[in-house]
Amino acid sequence: MLLGEPARTGYDWNFQLLGISIRIHPLFWAIAALLGIQSVDQNFALLVLWILAVFISIVVHELGHALCFRYYRINSHIVLYHFGGLAIPDSFQAAGSGSQLKSGQQLAISAAGPAAQLALAFIVILIVRLAGYSDGFVSRFVPLEWTSDPGVPIPSKELGLFIVFFLYVSIFWALLNLMPVYPLDGGQIARELFLLGGSRQAIPHSLILSIVVAVGLALWGFQRHESFMGIMFLMLAYSSYMTLQQYRGQGGFGGGGRW
Repeated sequence: MLLGEPARTGYDWNFQLLGISIRIHPLFWAIAALLGIQSVDQNFALLVLWILAVFISIVVHELGHALCFRYYRINSHIVLYHFGGLAIPDSFQAAGSGSQLKSGQQLAISAAGPAAQLALAFIVILIVRLAGYSDGFVSRFVPLEWTSDPGVPIPSKELGLFIVFFLYVSIFWALLNLMPVYPLDGGQIARELFLLGGSRQAIPHSLILSIVVAVGLALWGFQRHESFMGIMFLMLAYSSYMTLQQYRGQGGFGGGGRW
């Protein structure tokens, strides 16, 4: 989940999946293309495969959130735009929690997105391995003999690259999202864990953690020449800092609720 819901445009793509309304903002396609264009050497066909992999993976991520909302009898809709997507609850009343979720519910919903991505990535790897082929991804980070990778490439080059793209987005985006940085899923999980711990300083502590981790990830991104990642986490660090200042200035938002 990232930032706020963007305004509708005349170029949005709207559809339903599993009874959940999904809206794709045009900036989603633009940012996905920018993220992939250097990796595919400006090859248009490969860029299309990259964008398709990003699209499917992010939809799966947000469906994880939305289906967990549904489990708690909360209707929601999904919006995909620039940095990723949002699963937005339409009403909390059905869950019997007024205008807020309980911490246990919020923990489950926040974790459901990355969990869905990682689960599907595992299933894809399993299917490819059972078919007798290498997924072409795990062996890039782990020696073949450690992973039982058959080392046989998928006959279709395009399918093989699509699977690599999909696994890259699904695994790394899920892990990145689990970092305790607000408003990423990990930031929301950290906030709920602080709240469950009962500390009166739970919210400021979670925001300070968000700032420290975001700055660290930004520096790591710049060190690896990942400018997009560095800039994104600097923005998130600044956002958490401003939220912390606002929280302190308003006496804790009325006594320790979520921000």
